[in-house]
Amino acid sequence: MFMLVNMTINYCIYSHRAVNIAGTEVLILGDSHLMTAVDTRLFRNAKNICQSAEPPVVSYWKLKKILETNKPNQIVFGFAPHTISACNDFRLSDPKWSKELFRRIYSIQDFNAVKNHVLVDWISYYQALWKQTAFFPKKTHENYIGKFSAKTSSTISDWKHAIHSHYYSNEKVHPVSDLSIAYTDSIVELCKLKEVSIVFAGSPVHKRYYDEVPKSISVGYDRLTDLYEQQDVPVFNKTQDDSYADSLFFDVHHLNQAGAKRYTAELMEYLDKL
Repeated sequence: MFMLVNMTINYCIYSHRAVNIAGTEVLILGDSHLMTAVDTRLFRNAKNICQSAEPPVVSYWKLKKILETNKPNQIVFGFAPHTISACNDFRLSDPKWSKELFRRIYSIQDFNAVKNHVLVDWISYYQALWKQTAFFPKKTHENYIGKFSAKTSSTISDWKHAIHSHYYSNEKVHPVSDLSIAYTDSIVELCKLKEVSIVFAGSPVHKRYYDEVPKSISVGYDRLTDLYEQQDVPVFNKTQDDSYADSLFFDVHHLNQAGAKRYTAELMEYLDKL
């Protein structure tokens, strides 16, 4: 009874509590690529809410919750080849990531909308929900709000592992994810509905990584980039920019702090021109 009362209280709190990012002009949304690439400390008024391994469906849930009570001027959404890989379809069932994702998103999830399209590890979800809500009332449940992560080291020896985790399962290439594309579309439509401008951004990855991206994914990504630009969604795509030296990378697909400083300056210049 004690736990049930606590869970009920917490449900009421996170169901009705607004996300407080009042006054934020630019909101950076996406996964670890922009989490490590966009240093919002260099902006006048911006917030980076990205988190590792965040699939587009989770980005949509986050943005939907935020836009209920906030209206930033601009959303910058991370859009790269791995964004459309079906590796994202397994985030809610993969033992490596599902528990962490459930810990973050229990207060904003809408599993009923996706349960017929992807597997959900329900046992892990209810365990996470119990741990987060059953023991005492909590004032805040915004575990899904991330921040810029400054990386200081540099190594580019992990490209095989990175490529395999993003694009392969049992040595077979992941297909393009219809669900990820659908929720990327939903993010665009939500921004149009709320009259908030949106820009897609792809941060640089090392040439050793990009050259190994499966052709089916890279072709699909290029096609979608063209389609979004035709829909008046600007795309700041630096994924193939080979002018970034090895010293600017944390690993083959994330920038370190020095790389983030350069990329953020280029992104800010691009946004100013818009």
